[in-house]
Amino acid sequence: MECDVCFRSHLELVLPETAPAGHASLQQELAELQNRWDGLLSKLANAQTSLTQLFSHWKQFEDTVDKLAEWIKVTAAQCIRQFLKKKSLERINLKWQQVL
Repeated sequence: MECDVCFRSHLELVLPETAPAGHASLQQELAELQNRWDGLLSKLANAQTSLTQLFSHWKQFEDTVDKLAEWIKVTAAQCIRQFLKKKSLERINLKWQQVL
């Protein structure tokens, strides 16, 4: 990882200016920071994977909703036509009954 190089580079700058007794402590602290950084990168990678999956599911949901909305629109139009046809037939039937 590129940050690994960054951590080592900082350590190489700081160690010469530090008393030898403090080297182990600095190296240990830097190793801890490196571990925390790696953990953060891992969590971010997992989050990215989860978000990618969620986005895919959302797109599928959206596509399904669009298809359902179109079906509802078509079905509603058919129902209205059937209703109007039925009402028209009822009126014609009434007129025939009045004539007969």
